[in-house]
Amino acid sequence: MIQTCNKDSSFTSQIFGGWNLFGEYCDVQKNFINVPSHYQVEVDVNLYFVDSWDGESYHVAVDSDVIICIAGEFANWPNVNYCGYSYQDNVDQYASGNSTHSASTLTIYFFTYLNQRTNDESYGFKDFKVYLYNNCDNSCATCSSNNSPTSCTSCLSFAELSGNTCVCRNKFYLTSYPYSYCAKCDVTCSTCTGGANTQCSGCYSGFTLSSGVCNPATGNFFFYF
Repeated sequence: MIQTCNKDSSFTSQIFGGWNLFGEYCDVQKNFINVPSHYQVEVDVNLYFVDSWDGESYHVAVDSDVIICIAGEFANWPNVNYCGYSYQDNVDQYASGNSTHSASTLTIYFFTYLNQRTNDESYGFKDFKVYLYNNCDNSCATCSSNNSPTSCTSCLSFAELSGNTCVCRNKFYLTSYPYSYCAKCDVTCSTCTGGANTQCSGCYSGFTLSSGVCNPATGNFFFYF
């Protein structure tokens, strides 16, 4: 089900589906179970419209809620054949949509209203991402109480529970831009409050902390690789 689009030398991309695979009467779905507590779902994806689309629409739905609907018209696309038959294609069309959702099961559907054979009109996609929004504190992945850093029940990557609080592991710090995650400290820090070398909160053996900077103790040398 993985296809490489590389008919034009200026572009190469692997997609799920594509020419002669996904098209008329072919819907795709992804099922999720035991979904953590949330109130909204966001789907981000790059869509591929392959060959002679003539006004048909490409849809993405969360359960029964259609969150993305884009019409395709090959006559309006750049005159480049990236994949498929001899027609021009619309590739890497970024799309995003969201739906109010709180159930513990979730199904994402991809479908079209194509009405010709898959060797004449087809579709695919790549970079499919699903985001869950909840009311937990930014430091928690899941929680038992809204907006409380002391009610975490699970943590983000590179963080671990200390009681009911999520703490980033050594060499990482919690940042909220562009989303919440534990990011790496500067190489000079063993612990830190930010990513700069002036934001250390702890130092390695042989170094002393001064105003957020880890300085070599007298007679010690530190090499960066």
